[in-house]
Amino acid sequence: MITLKEWMEVSNYRITEGSDYCWKCFGPNAYSLDSWSGDQEGYSLPVLFDTKTQEVYQVEAHDYARSRSYRRTNPEYLRQFEDAKCQYGAEDEAYDGVKFVDLENDDDFIQKALAIVAGEEPVAGGSDGTGPETVTGQQLGAAGAGTAQTI
Repeated sequence: MITLKEWMEVSNYRITEGSDYCWKCFGPNAYSLDSWSGDQEGYSLPVLFDTKTQEVYQVEAHDYARSRSYRRTNPEYLRQFEDAKCQYGAEDEAYDGVKFVDLENDDDFIQKALAIVAGEEPVAGGSDGTGPETVTGQQLGAAGAGTAQTI
């Protein structure tokens, strides 16, 4: 699962707000941070994690200009999250009729989030399935992050 460090790099280390997570499916230490571009036609990148272990439960990428929202849930906690959705009667709506696209791998989420932050169209589909994708220094640089690394 994506780490807080990776999320911070993608979000340009920009945190605009945070709050306790109201659902109990991830335990008592669940906390949410958000990185919002400050533009109603921009983006936001929420991350949900454990304040004691720093384990990431879920990340989202909202592209308001294109009315798209992507979500990646930690597979180890997917069952608890799905059960909570049923318990609270929640749907897969991100906002204003926009449905979440649930992603199955971290690379896909990172690539889509980097594109959204850069103001570009996210690539449709997922990873080509050949293994880890390399995020180049140029891509991370566009997101305000450091050197090339394999994620």
